[in-house]
Amino acid sequence: MILSGLFVEPKTRAFLGRWSSKAKALSKLVLCPYNSPPTTHAWTCYLPFDPFVKMIIKVKTLTGKEIELDIDPDDKISRIKEKVEEQSGVPPPQQRLIFSGRQMVDEKTAAELNIVAGSVLHLVLALRGGY
Repeated sequence: MILSGLFVEPKTRAFLGRWSSKAKALSKLVLCPYNSPPTTHAWTCYLPFDPFVKMIIKVKTLTGKEIELDIDPDDKISRIKEKVEEQSGVPPPQQRLIFSGRQMVDEKTAAELNIVAGSVLHLVLALRGGY
């Protein structure tokens, strides 16, 4: 996981120059200079979500129907489309999911696209082209 240019392993607390795996979760990230203990000269960054906990998002259809989904931040968009199919019956190849005005790519994860708990995705059906 990359946070502001800093690579962070799952369930670790980062200190500039060294790593500690004793952190309980990554919803709080503590950064401090190399030779300083975390209690002095430390900067604390609170993340908007715990990236290792499931979260609930909503998917709105053009008919106004809202679908609630329980997803992981590391779920790929293709997996989210499968969950939408389970509840709506629309197959993934016909789905176009829109978030923040952009169509989402199947290979990206929810965390990479900044999808957090409470986010609303919009489902648009893809029409088959041809003359």
